[in-house]
Amino acid sequence: EQCLEGDWLVGDRLTAADISLYPFVAMLARFDLRQPDLALASSLGPRLSAWRGRMQSLPYHDKTYPPHWKA
Repeated sequence: EQCLEGDWLVGDRLTAADISLYPFVAMLARFDLRQPDLALASSLGPRLSAWRGRMQSLPYHDKTYPPHWKA
């Protein structure tokens, strides 16, 4: 959280670092869906939450999101 200064993890553009980390951050929301009392996604700070939103808004996000995670 403290190291994230720009829109993306490394510099001013999307990189493999963003694509590599995103599934792990997305998994927090999946855990919360299964066990809401965990509230893991709420542990993300404002910068990481905003980054997650940027990742989710990418045009290929929905096409690559695992179908079994949607339920």
